[in-house]
Amino acid sequence: MSESIQGSGENTPRQQYINEFKKSATLFENALKEYQQTSPEDVKKRQEFKTVMDKALHVMSETAMETCRKGAQAKCEKKLEDDYQKFQTDYDSKNNEALEKDYQQLLKDIHDLKNSLN
Repeated sequence: MSESIQGSGENTPRQQYINEFKKSATLFENALKEYQQTSPEDVKKRQEFKTVMDKALHVMSETAMETCRKGAQAKCEKKLEDDYQKFQTDYDSKNNEALEKDYQQLLKDIHDLKNSLN
C-alpha cells in the first residue's frame, strides 16, 4: 500500500494506518479501564474485555508495522505485546503498571511519528 489514495492530502495510506492505530489504542485503553474496574469474580465480563484488548492490540500491531520505523518503536511495540501477555497471565499491579507504561510510550512514539510527517 504505497500509493496515495485520491482526495485529501491527509488521507494517505500512512495517515490511514495512524488513524486506525489511534482508534484501536482508544479501544484498548477503554477496555483496559473497564477490565480494571470489573470485579475479578465477574469472569465472563473480564474475558469479554480481554477479547477486545486482544483484537485492539492486534490492529495496533499491524498498523504500527506499517507506520513505525525499525528500532525504538518496534522494541516498544514488542515490549507492549510481552507485557500484555504477562498481564493476561498474572493480573497484578506490577504487570498493570508495566502495561500502562508501554502503552503510553507507544502512543508517544506514534504521536512523534505523526509530527515528523507534518
